[in-house]
Amino acid sequence: MVDEEEWTALRACRDQINKCIETARNDKTIGATLEAKVVVHTADPCLRAALEKYADGEGGNGVDEARLLFLTSQVELVDDAELVASRCSHSLSATEPVPLTVGVTAADGIKCERCWLYSPTVAESGDSEYPGVCSRCAASLKLMEFPAVSPPAPEAEPAVL
Repeated sequence: MVDEEEWTALRACRDQINKCIETARNDKTIGATLEAKVVVHTADPCLRAALEKYADGEGGNGVDEARLLFLTSQVELVDDAELVASRCSHSLSATEPVPLTVGVTAADGIKCERCWLYSPTVAESGDSEYPGVCSRCAASLKLMEFPAVSPPAPEAEPAVL
């Protein structure tokens, strides 16, 4: 069942995040929104519960995640508003419609070649059956029984005549 109050709070949070992302983009800290990691603090119990429910991490379904709602690569929920300012290049605080402090910094990790999200789990060549993709995409490829990708063989030097 959809909780209307929860989604109203999440949409209000997304509006503030978009303002902060736009400032970071204008200052050339990030280019696209997927290059961003968002750090959020709120004392609002409804918003905090919703963010915890959709936080990135273990136990989720890999689809209903805050990072996908906010169109960013990562979302981190912190316990102190001062942590937001100390970890982020851009931050803002709002009291209406929900009290929160949001900040934007560059996302951790490498860009996944499949989903384009930045992730510290992107496999380097030789580290995985699917080099260049994050663990979420590798699990999907494996589930679809997509054949493992071999790194290209080094090119032989042309013979000198």
